[in-house]
Amino acid sequence: MVLPKVERVSAGEVCSIDIAKNYGFYDDAKYYTQDYRDVKTYNAKLDIDERRDSNEVCTQTPNGAVAYPLCSLVYGIPYEQDPKDMSRCVIDLKRSGVCSPKDVKGTQCKRSNVLLPPPEKMSAHCDEKPTDWYMIPNYHLGNKYNFIERGSGKTRQTVCMKPCPADRMPGYVNDPAADGASAGIMANTKVDRCYTKDEYMSGKYSDTNNFCPIAWVYRLGQRQEEIVDSLINEINDTSGTSNAFYKKSVAMANQDAKNIYIESKKMLENVDYTDDVVTNACSQFNTPERLNKAYQICSDISKNPKAFDDVLKNNAQKKVLKQACNALFCDSSQDLAGSIEKDPICINIDPEKTVPGDDLLKNDKDIASSTNTDAVVGSPPKVNEVTSLDKGAKNTNFMIIFGIVMIVLTFLGIIIMISWKYIGPTIKKVWCYILYAVRMILPEALYDTARATNNLGKCTIWASIPTS
Repeated sequence: MVLPKVERVSAGEVCSIDIAKNYGFYDDAKYYTQDYRDVKTYNAKLDIDERRDSNEVCTQTPNGAVAYPLCSLVYGIPYEQDPKDMSRCVIDLKRSGVCSPKDVKGTQCKRSNVLLPPPEKMSAHCDEKPTDWYMIPNYHLGNKYNFIERGSGKTRQTVCMKPCPADRMPGYVNDPAADGASAGIMANTKVDRCYTKDEYMSGKYSDTNNFCPIAWVYRLGQRQEEIVDSLINEINDTSGTSNAFYKKSVAMANQDAKNIYIESKKMLENVDYTDDVVTNACSQFNTPERLNKAYQICSDISKNPKAFDDVLKNNAQKKVLKQACNALFCDSSQDLAGSIEKDPICINIDPEKTVPGDDLLKNDKDIASSTNTDAVVGSPPKVNEVTSLDKGAKNTNFMIIFGIVMIVLTFLGIIIMISWKYIGPTIKKVWCYILYAVRMILPEALYDTARATNNLGKCTIWASIPTS
């Protein structure tokens, strides 16, 4: 007897394929696309034949039973697997020196000592990213990813909290945008809860925009390739361009840039000159480098209104960009243009200075439809068409119930016909008593109608009914 050959697939091979599929370099025939042909597959024969031993995207236990994505792929360099526990990501303080003293626990960075989640983009991690300042609403006020401590003793853990949505803020007691000043908000507010701007700091920022003017210039005036460049510049390439980790980071940067480019055109708001409170909060972003880039964008659109037609798809986006440019470089009280030795830029956007609210909302809906492959855009259905799934379901249910009732009635009729010899006398007797009762309550005028029904049972009890 010849036993069949059984080939076992290692956990490392499964993990590597998943990573390749998630990040866009999977090749159905050859595992990876051409740029990743030096990356280990954990298919022993293939790795030996093609000398794929220089790089890997997953690491597995010696017996091949368990594998984990490399921490440097999930969280970026310098994160690495804990030598004592592959499921944890840590930073080696001796080599990196990036962990602040308050985060040190023993010889490792306590904030990174977390269970490794499934493969995910670096944007899901809690570290600050180079696009956060113009992509997260109210970032200038302190709305950002936050590390908080939960639990106590052995159950104590560091948790990463996502920023609050637009028009809301974490419940800081001291205002991070105003040198820690307190505005006397309720003492029971919590940083892991989101509060409306009317509640936050006693309404100090209730009527302010979600983004600073310079943030709007970056959101609406950048092309996708510029966003890619800014993300790649932040990648700490310590292993050379042939390293799989660097290639993976570049692939992630391209995908992140695409998402950022789309999302940056949403949440439009009219931009006006800022008051002293907001000006102070936004000033942290006004570095010479950022101001020079913003100035170039504003200069381009002021000289050529069609300069960004490939980036901005409607008039609402263009008008908000012009508003932001004026708020940034036409406000003499700030003189930000002068701070970089440039002339003021004042763009004429009359006669309508503001964008109607309906146009702001429509902008987001149009973007959602154009970027969602499941969105259906077409002519409205004809009047006589069933357009509601609920209506269709109700009609279908009625037909099913009606069919069941007819089948039951037919079945009962057949049973009665077959067994009439045995149940007929009883049915007749019941029928006669029903007639007697009906006759006693019917008006005299309906007497003949009641008597006519007597023929069914030949009721003897009928004789006792009095006549007029």
